Amino acid sequence: LGSSLQYTPRPGNPGTPHSALSSPGQQAQEMNIPNDLIGCIIGRGGQKINEIRQVSGATIKISNAENGLSDRKVTITGSPECIGLAQYLISSRL
Repeated sequence: LGSSLQYTPRPGNPGTPHSALSSPGQQAQEMNIPNDLIGCIIGRGGQKINEIRQVSGATIKISNAENGLSDRKVTITGSPECIGLAQYLISSRL
């Protein structure tokens, strides 16, 4: 088996190991989204958020709703370009 069979993860690939997220050039950005609008971001069955992840190449995590808080924290991780695109795509859904 030669080296041509080795797996090389690409940015935005769901199979990307977590260790790849700490590579140089990776950053994290947080957004607060009102609870009543979070469904616009997630979509039916997570379809919209998965599309945003795929198009932007960013890793996006949405916090669980907490009692007493009106917003959900959305953490976007990736290159500055990926983060910017993800933020734009999220904002355009609101």
